[in-house]
Amino acid sequence: MIYNETFDYLWAQMAGGLDKNATRRLKDYQRKRLCRALLARAIKPFILEASWVNETGAAGEATVANTTPITQPLIVVDGAIRTTDVGAAPSADNNNFEVVMFRTGGNSRAQVSIVPIKDEHLFTPAQLAIRNVLPTAKLGYGNTWPNTWPVPIGLLPNELLQLRAKVLAGGVPAGETTFVQFRTVAVDNEPGDDVFEAELRRAIVGNPIQQPIYLPMHTEGFHSIAFPNTGANQRTLAKTDETRDHLLVVGYATLFARPTAGGNGSACDPKWRLQSSNGWSFSKKEIDINTYGYAGPGLFWQQLPYPFLLPKGSSLSASFSTRGAITTELERIDNYVIFRCVSV
Repeated sequence: MIYNETFDYLWAQMAGGLDKNATRRLKDYQRKRLCRALLARAIKPFILEASWVNETGAAGEATVANTTPITQPLIVVDGAIRTTDVGAAPSADNNNFEVVMFRTGGNSRAQVSIVPIKDEHLFTPAQLAIRNVLPTAKLGYGNTWPNTWPVPIGLLPNELLQLRAKVLAGGVPAGETTFVQFRTVAVDNEPGDDVFEAELRRAIVGNPIQQPIYLPMHTEGFHSIAFPNTGANQRTLAKTDETRDHLLVVGYATLFARPTAGGNGSACDPKWRLQSSNGWSFSKKEIDINTYGYAGPGLFWQQLPYPFLLPKGSSLSASFSTRGAITTELERIDNYVIFRCVSV
């Protein structure tokens, strides 16, 4: 939407030049930019996660997992699934379940599914991304199912999404861990800040055209995300530079030791918790970074469910930890998270 609005304005500007409608086109473009920035101040992305471990992995094994309770209402846009535990099996793509997804509160009669369905028909499968696909060992073949559901799901405060999964014929390796994540938005209905709104207006008037801006994360002393050592149970912190303009963060890409084998490159299965310096956390705890790691060929950047407003002078930071062991120096230092942004 942001791309189309800017393209339409630039095309009309070039086609019309300084005709009698030039001022009207500019004011209309500025109005759309301000409205989007104000909405982004009130609508903030948030990720829920549920996970389970299959002890045997045999066909018919049943598990139940719940998302973490949140004390605010959420709009759930979509879900993704990833089954992997490199320590238990060499493959990173072992999900083979039928799943029923329940809402635990609210109007319990309005359920997402009433009979079990195959997991990738309910969730975006992570394996249809940039992964080695056997037996050809070529990179992944893209996501062939929609990323989003027909309509979003509303969750009330402290309402959970419960997943009841059963292993299908063929099974999964014993000890595998499955992650399901949900992209959501939280709505802030607090009164607006007139001073900040005036600042946004000045920024929009002072910058006639929105510009693309990329924000890479880095650990202090590095140009990448670096862990302190090889081995198990490693933790690190990384952040972006402070922004020089008010930005809308529209998406991100993750690259963790891409040239190596396993998952999203790195075999250490990293987790992260993203937050902004102006006080917003994108998840309640550290979550798997690879469940939404890649969108697929041609869709390299994961799109946030709604652009996040990052005020001038703010930054994004994250804590990272490993589930598996870092085995090489490449896995220790060759890790990247890059955010794709536009000026307001």
